[in-house]
Amino acid sequence: MATLLTRPTANRLLVSVLFVAVVAGAFAVWLGHATAQTTLSVAGRVVNGTAGASIPSGLAVQLVAQAGDSLLARRETITDADGKFSFADIPNEAGASYFVVAEYKAVTYQARIEPTQSDANWRLTIYETTSEATNLRVTENTLFIPRTDPQRKNLLALELVRLDNSGDRTMVPDLTQAQPRGLLRFSLPPDAMDLDVQSSLRGGNVVPVDKGFAMTTPVPPGGYDILFTYSIPYSGKALQYTRTFPFGATTFELLVREEAGKAESPGLEPGADVTIDDKQYHRLIGKNLDASSHVDLTFTGMPLPTIMDRVMQPIKDGSAAKIGIPILATLLLALLVAYVIMRRRSARTTLATADISVTDAPSAGSSTERQALIDAVAELDEQLAQGTIQADGHAEKRAALMERIRAMGRSQPSEQ
Repeated sequence: MATLLTRPTANRLLVSVLFVAVVAGAFAVWLGHATAQTTLSVAGRVVNGTAGASIPSGLAVQLVAQAGDSLLARRETITDADGKFSFADIPNEAGASYFVVAEYKAVTYQARIEPTQSDANWRLTIYETTSEATNLRVTENTLFIPRTDPQRKNLLALELVRLDNSGDRTMVPDLTQAQPRGLLRFSLPPDAMDLDVQSSLRGGNVVPVDKGFAMTTPVPPGGYDILFTYSIPYSGKALQYTRTFPFGATTFELLVREEAGKAESPGLEPGADVTIDDKQYHRLIGKNLDASSHVDLTFTGMPLPTIMDRVMQPIKDGSAAKIGIPILATLLLALLVAYVIMRRRSARTTLATADISVTDAPSAGSSTERQALIDAVAELDEQLAQGTIQADGHAEKRAALMERIRAMGRSQPSEQ
């Protein structure tokens, strides 16, 4: 039997159909607009940061888009005769990270970009290579002794090294020679154990060498952080060894927690104690250490295991200790990094509030101002490596800053 609709019912049905049609049409328009906004384009150029070097054409460049641990897209293109490249239809997702990557002479270069910025023409800087390490310098080296393990009679050591390549070529180790050149060498105490190395550099391996370890990692121009942890065995209540500096050090700091013992060195000056995480640390400071120089370090007053420690030692040697030591090292390493970051920020704040101009005449200043100038030089080099400053402007500002540093060194007394 057919169902008859009254006029009011038919009218309501017609209105409902029209409403659904309008909503569907609006949704289709919105969906089309939203779809049009889900992709973006990226354009840029590869430049050669080595003075006098040409820009290679036909270089493969990749664009990588990531959202957390998920890969959104990976595109590849080839540069033209001017080093230019472009990408289209790249997924546009809020919070995603975008990178352009290229390999030149077996070295991988990477630059992070923000493709949503309007009229941005991104630049990826590559460099010629060298196996000479003459332009490498350690600007900061902090050796942190946060605790002692009296049961195992070990000092836990953490180091943060700030390495600067002030040249315009990437230092690449030459491993074809019987005595490889260009290795990143770092000093360790005799019989050091449990070495773990992390770095902001990319590629390469960590290899053991005489009196320490080395990295086969390429070092492009700019500043980089190398962080490593290890333990130092000791016998009795004293430990003595010689610390070398293959690349020198503008500043070397040794921080020893009060409960872990005491450190002495004829080559270092005592500094003011510092408090980290409510713990007191004694501090020794070295300034402007030459490449291949060394200092003698002596640690005394380390605690020895008690009778109870010896009884509990077999238990602590189990899996819990194996798991706990790496976790503890990670937490303490975070403290060290936080300390160095705060010190850098303090130095840069001093530089800003002092209104230091790179065009001013050289003058003497405090050690804090000197460190601020050194940080400013490192930041300039990072800007050049990232392509956010032109080479001419970088060279002029860097030369002025270096002249101020040299002038302060000539007129400033050594820190007591």
